[in-house]
Amino acid sequence: MGPPTIRSGDEAQDRADGAGETPRITELSTWTIVRRVALPATASFMLNTCFNLIDAYFVGQLGTDAMASLSSASIVTWMLYSLGSLGQVGGQAFVSQAIGARDAVLERRAVLAALALHAVTAVLVLTPLFFLCGRIFEAMHLAPAVALGAQSYLRPFAAGMLVYLPGMVAMAAFHARGDTRTPALVLAAALSVNALLDPLLIFGAGPIPALGLYGAGLATAFCKVLFSLSLVVILHRRGILDFTFWKADRAMGALIRKIAAVGFPIAVNGMFFSGVYLALVRIISGFGTVPVATLGIVHRIENLGWFACTGFSVAGAALAGQLMGAGRRDEARRKVWRLTLCLSGILLLVSAVYVLFGGAMVSVFTEDSAVVAEGIRYLTIIAIFEALMGWETMFEEALGAVGTPGPALAVSTPLTLLRIPASWLFAVHLDFGVSAVWWVISASTALKGLSLALCFSFGRWRKKAGSLAG
Repeated sequence: MGPPTIRSGDEAQDRADGAGETPRITELSTWTIVRRVALPATASFMLNTCFNLIDAYFVGQLGTDAMASLSSASIVTWMLYSLGSLGQVGGQAFVSQAIGARDAVLERRAVLAALALHAVTAVLVLTPLFFLCGRIFEAMHLAPAVALGAQSYLRPFAAGMLVYLPGMVAMAAFHARGDTRTPALVLAAALSVNALLDPLLIFGAGPIPALGLYGAGLATAFCKVLFSLSLVVILHRRGILDFTFWKADRAMGALIRKIAAVGFPIAVNGMFFSGVYLALVRIISGFGTVPVATLGIVHRIENLGWFACTGFSVAGAALAGQLMGAGRRDEARRKVWRLTLCLSGILLLVSAVYVLFGGAMVSVFTEDSAVVAEGIRYLTIIAIFEALMGWETMFEEALGAVGTPGPALAVSTPLTLLRIPASWLFAVHLDFGVSAVWWVISASTALKGLSLALCFSFGRWRKKAGSLAG
């Protein structure tokens, strides 16, 4: 007799959870997936964004130079988060497809393999970064005070990432199962601690000295470590992280390499994405400190739309991966598109918020009128293309989940790299000013969204033999 059939709707999910089976979301309606997976994931990423917003709020009180330091350091932290895609995307793809194929052994072995991959990667990358970060900011041609502040923030942050990178795999394991609520609750607790530590360590109190930007990095690092360790413990208690499935053999080594191969294109694309901003900061720094500070502030505000994109893309990846594992590829395409259209509607509302309230939002982080004016211009420009940013994130994650991450390199990376010469051409050579950089960033995002949509809709993954769980 074959495996029990999972019935559609919330009742089926509740039965699966109550029976101790790995939950599947393949039979749920689009609205149920939005409510039970996408929205909690959106809340989770919104809370994660609040780490940066809290830092920005308190650091902004130290002055424009301090905010420029935080903005510059954030570019490097984006690179570290992108590095996390190596095991996060690959692990989620294997876990979700194993769930779709009802292969509990592969599911648990994939979690262990992805954790091992990230633990090694964290040590190899973060150790030299800790000692060499000063040279990175020197290469960006920042003002000496700004470069020193960025270095002060990044060093404790990088130390915390030694634990947070494996924690990203733990979060991906929950997401692959369609459980986005648990990481959101744990993150909310960690964020509460961060909100208390930030002002205490930045400005000092009593016997605690004022640590400035170093204190901001230290507070964030501590809370990310707390978040990661908590998720790992919960995974273990629920039996998802089961060390009895670990075998240091060729099969495990092969699985680690396969997970890395799936995550590699998206990780490299993300690294290029962040690296491009190193070059863009060098271009816009020629126009003064104001646009550098503006870039950091607007990127934090833009997270209003970004966390919706990432939340829905988590749901889309889990759905696509589970359906791929179950051999239902056409259904995967249809259901991911339905989620994408729901996301597009939300992002249109976000665009309206940027246009109507952009000045007030920028003013939360700075009283500098020049930064506020530049921020309004930036937000108005990105509002035009906001919905297509959702397409980029949704289809990149979905392609990774079905085991076809190649378009992230073949399509997204060239368009991302194009931002450097295009920004220099329009902003500097043709003398259109720094606003031209904002236009280049936004237009390239739109092209990436459209291109990845075509890759997902008509790509070879719909016809290739087998799946990752096969």
